[in-house]
Amino acid sequence: MAQVHLNSGNAEKALAIIQSMKSREIWFSRFAYIVALQCYVMSEDLDSAEVTFGALAKSLRLDRRDGF
Repeated sequence: MAQVHLNSGNAEKALAIIQSMKSREIWFSRFAYIVALQCYVMSEDLDSAEVTFGALAKSLRLDRRDGF
């Protein structure tokens, strides 16, 4: 749903959904990290964008280590 709001140009609503997922401790897929990264960039929250990018990169390294 966050991606739908993001595509319609409503980054604030998309970010609210992402933050709701985080507060409920919902596990993020790579897709969710990418959507979160796009939200933070559109909102010009570069600190959060950097943290999210690091988490995304870490998830990719873990997949490669596991043979995916």
